[in-house]
Amino acid sequence: MRVVTLVAGDITNDTRVKREALGLARAGLDVTVVSRATGPFGDIRPLGPVQVLKVPVSPEIRTAVLEQRARRRARRPLPAWLANDEARQLLQRRREARQMSEADANAPHAQAWSAELAARATGYAERWAHWVDEKTSRTWQRFDELYYGTTFGVSWRRDLDGLVDDLERGYGPVIDALEPDVVHAHDMHVLGVAVHAARRAASNGRVVKVVYDAHEYVPGLAVTGAFTRRSVAAWADYEAHYVGAADQVLAVSEASADAIAARHGLPRPDVVLNVPVADELAPSPVGLRQVCGLADGVPLIAYAGIIREVRGIDTSIAALHDLPGVHLAVVCVPHSRTRPVLQLAEHVREQGLAERVHFVDPVEPGQVVAFLSSVDVGLVPMVGGWLNHELTLPNKLFEFVAAGVPVVASDLRSLGSVVRSRRLGETFTPGDPKSLSRAVRTVLEDLDGYRKRVLDPQVQEDFSWATQERVLQRVYTRMLGPLPGTADRPVPLSLRERPVYRDRTLDDPHLVLGPLNLDGRVSAVAGELRSLLPGATVTTSMLGRRRGDPAVDRAVTRETYRRDLVWQSEELRWLLGSATHVVLEDGLPLAGTAHGQDGLEQARILVEAGISVVAWVRRSTPDGPWSMLPQWRAAGIVVAVDDQLLDDPGGAGTAGDSRDDEVVAVPAAAAAAVLATALGFSAPARGQEPPDR
Repeated sequence: MRVVTLVAGDITNDTRVKREALGLARAGLDVTVVSRATGPFGDIRPLGPVQVLKVPVSPEIRTAVLEQRARRRARRPLPAWLANDEARQLLQRRREARQMSEADANAPHAQAWSAELAARATGYAERWAHWVDEKTSRTWQRFDELYYGTTFGVSWRRDLDGLVDDLERGYGPVIDALEPDVVHAHDMHVLGVAVHAARRAASNGRVVKVVYDAHEYVPGLAVTGAFTRRSVAAWADYEAHYVGAADQVLAVSEASADAIAARHGLPRPDVVLNVPVADELAPSPVGLRQVCGLADGVPLIAYAGIIREVRGIDTSIAALHDLPGVHLAVVCVPHSRTRPVLQLAEHVREQGLAERVHFVDPVEPGQVVAFLSSVDVGLVPMVGGWLNHELTLPNKLFEFVAAGVPVVASDLRSLGSVVRSRRLGETFTPGDPKSLSRAVRTVLEDLDGYRKRVLDPQVQEDFSWATQERVLQRVYTRMLGPLPGTADRPVPLSLRERPVYRDRTLDDPHLVLGPLNLDGRVSAVAGELRSLLPGATVTTSMLGRRRGDPAVDRAVTRETYRRDLVWQSEELRWLLGSATHVVLEDGLPLAGTAHGQDGLEQARILVEAGISVVAWVRRSTPDGPWSMLPQWRAAGIVVAVDDQLLDDPGGAGTAGDSRDDEVVAVPAAAAAAVLATALGFSAPARGQEPPDR
């Protein structure tokens, strides 16, 4: 059973999406995440057994909507048209012609007066146009302030300005090609996209379930940044239009689950908390205290997250005036060099607190818990006044708890209730620095007691990912029936975008060669390898049509190879799951160009999964694969040139350093022997079984 998970943005730092995708994969489901590419080209990244497709979404419809609006607003009332370039050029030519006429033919004074009148008319028109433009701009600015500050007559079809239409155009064909059994929509932006995909499948006789994962309580979103009152209301209208079509709904807190059920008249959603996971495959990072250069006895409080006004970081800094000797670490997402961080750092210097406030870059998501464990107190200073803040529970609360760090949190409805009922720390009045400083002092005075309560086994169990994963899997079991499970091959919890590591020293090696098959040489060498290594499976993969070559096992059109992200994802998945050894002809990628026109990045992914990779290039292409040789060698990937090995990746004077300008005809048997050696085989005499690897 296949699950396609949708998220409107880039998945790189979205830990909830990654955790849930891995949780479903750990239950034996085939999971593909469709997220937005950060540039104009697609990308494919393995997240353990999960395939992440980063799809380019062109803002074509949104751009057209905004341009149409700009054109309407740019229309000028008459006679502003006189100030356009064509009118000015015409009047200038007339003025020059009349001046020449007056000079050459001693024209009457009336002609000079006519030219002067034309010049004055042009000046008046220009001033009039400037005045009209200024007044029009101010009028539209005032209109926007009023319009986007009200929710009267709001409609998502009109007020979202084509955002969901662009997502539909980008994601829809990809979802259809993947043919999922379930579409899991993360947050409201892609809910309609998921519902439409299910309806298209139903029209073709396929049943597709929809899960809506509500990350926020949408009507209560904070009006900040790109969110205006009207856009928040438009997103709420969009959610309300489609949420009834979802088969299951998930929420991030008990309070938000109650509110969603009451607002939409739905059964109460299941709650999957935003608790962290520790990356089982990543090394432990240097602790935050060490990064700040502080000794163990120095009181250290920490804030971690995006630097925004609604996150309450200003309150945290102001509280330091009442906390002498206490240091504040600010872990800045996405990094410590954004404009808001630089502005905040300047504010800190003006307050004379620069020596006690430390701005730090974040670590990878799976390393956050270990990174925060050396902190004394964790701050969750969310600003009140927004219903979404009151109902939901921020990730950082659970990250501090998992790290065994007591918290000081804003006394909001859900957040304050959890902190008090579980005795995880102290609460304070949102936006009040003195209240925050009192709460910090209270925790610091009994730090061991608070730590003991945070580390209570029941607290740690309730707020663990294992518990949340069971909730998620129960939801899918209720919807699909018993899940397959992965008891035979457990999936590690790792949020890094990397393939599942598997031991590739198998009894039955599988070699895959391609993709060009120029002059049939891949087919010929594959035949020699089959004779040379009779215990191995050899598969040839060819770009283009087979053209009657029976030795080609897999063929793909150039258009599919270059542009079809779904095919590229499936081909990469097949390689990761089947191949033990790969030969890249002329260093080109086997699974399409999602990782670049050259095969280096794709080769790195294969190597990380334990697959042996050889780049096999010709001496006759100095401006092609030859230009990549230093990068291949620096990556430690073996390079074969014709029938010779570059066996000194870091050095010079190897076989490949002297190249011919003409194609060198290399016997297939000689090339096969070299490739077998490069792949790690000790090539036996023909007719003998290959030795164990």
